[in-house]
Amino acid sequence: MEGMRGETGTARGHHQPEGSLRARWRRFTRPWPHESLSQPGEHAVELLATGPNQVAVVKAVRQITGWKLLPAKQATDRPPVVLATGLSAGSAEAARRVLEEAGATGRVVHRGPTQPAA
Repeated sequence: MEGMRGETGTARGHHQPEGSLRARWRRFTRPWPHESLSQPGEHAVELLATGPNQVAVVKAVRQITGWKLLPAKQATDRPPVVLATGLSAGSAEAARRVLEEAGATGRVVHRGPTQPAA
């Protein structure tokens, strides 16, 4: 019975070594936002239209936001939607380019502090 999964440490809930196949698969299937897409600032990225290739747009949304598949799919089903806020101008522009490379239409919006009327 030594070969059973529960005894080898690969059962659910057990820590996986960093280089294991399961750990690499989890990193591959969960595309957390790249550092260049998450620099802090005062801009937001909006998805205005999905375009013809919705699968590519869902992948782009997951890359930008780090969302799981279902929330990303739901966001692409009903544009316009704000995908990310609090980004620097460069990060927001890079995220917009990622959307447009996937065939979607995106927009960068400045959401800085509003100045009081004089």
